[in-house]
Amino acid sequence: MTDRKWVLVEVVNDAIQAEILKGLLEAQGVTVNVIREGYQAAMGISGQMGVRIELTAPSDQIELAKQVISDYHSGKFED
Repeated sequence: MTDRKWVLVEVVNDAIQAEILKGLLEAQGVTVNVIREGYQAAMGISGQMGVRIELTAPSDQIELAKQVISDYHSGKFED
């Protein structure tokens, strides 16, 4: 069994945005790990400054993950 190396793909400060990106990445075949940090995350508060939500992907999928995120920000997935 090998240990996967997880690489940071995107950082957001809103739980809804994190779930949207997670779903989009998974729909494109990318395995995603969501890491929530900050006291607001523990209290269930979203959209507040200080909340840091990291989306990570395995190193062998990082190129695809970054392309999907880039396409998302450029509006490719709209319509």
